[in-house]
Parts: sequence; structure tokens; C-alpha cells
Amino acid sequence: MIKKKKISKKKIQELLLRSFDTDLSEEERRQIEKALKESSEWLEVKKGFDRQRLLVSENAAKSFRPFFAERTIEKIRTLRKNNGRYTFYLSLRTVFQRIAIAGALLLLLLITYNIKTGDSLATEEVFFASDTTVEAIYDLSSF
Repeated sequence: MIKKKKISKKKIQELLLRSFDTDLSEEERRQIEKALKESSEWLEVKKGFDRQRLLVSENAAKSFRPFFAERTIEKIRTLRKNNGRYTFYLSLRTVFQRIAIAGALLLLLLITYNIKTGDSLATEEVFFASDTTVEAIYDLSSF
């Protein structure tokens, strides 16, 4: 006696979905047909899938007009230009970029000056560090 293995619900559902878009093998088609004959529940599921596909196909655009990507990108750029917060962000970014560059150049000039005038290349002299310890800083009175 040959045992037929039972197909899981998940497998049948997957086969149903695949049957709409791809050609199934003979064995897979038989499995779907058998499930549809044996269960009205699977027949209702298939009808539901058919209705959903019909609704989507009726409402979906058949194709995009020419230069869709270019028009979309231009629309995004236009929205950004007209957005006040985005413009404010760009102005702040520009100002702080300049401040950061000026600060880095000033620090580089000070370090170079300190290296040239110092009698050694100790890290404390190069980075203007003092002999103050962490404990001494903690001992300072606060407000």
C-alpha cells in the first residue's frame, strides 16, 4: 500500500499564489486541483485571490509616462527648495562648516607656533596642557 503524504496548508497557499504568475509542474497542478475539490475553504481562498488580482489590475496604472524618474526627482528638489526648515538647515550647515574649518586652521596654527617656540616637543607644550591634575580640577570650588 502506497502512502500519500499530506500537503500542508502553507504549501497549498504558496502553490495557489504561484499559479497566477508562473507555470506549475504537473504534480503541483494536481495537488492544487485535489485541494480545491476536497475543500470548499480552498475554493473560497482561490476566489478571494482572483478578486484581489482583478481589483489591483483594474486600479493599477498600465505604464508610466516618459521621463517619470526625471520628473519625480525634479519635484523632490522643488519641494526641498520651498521647504523653510530645509533652507534653514542648509544655512546652519554652511555656517558651522566654516566655523569648523576656521577652528581647525587656528588650532593647527597655534600648535605649529607652540612647536616652533618651545624648547622641546613634549605633548604638554604642544597641546598647551598644564600640570593640573584631575584631582586639582575636582577640588576647584563650583558656583
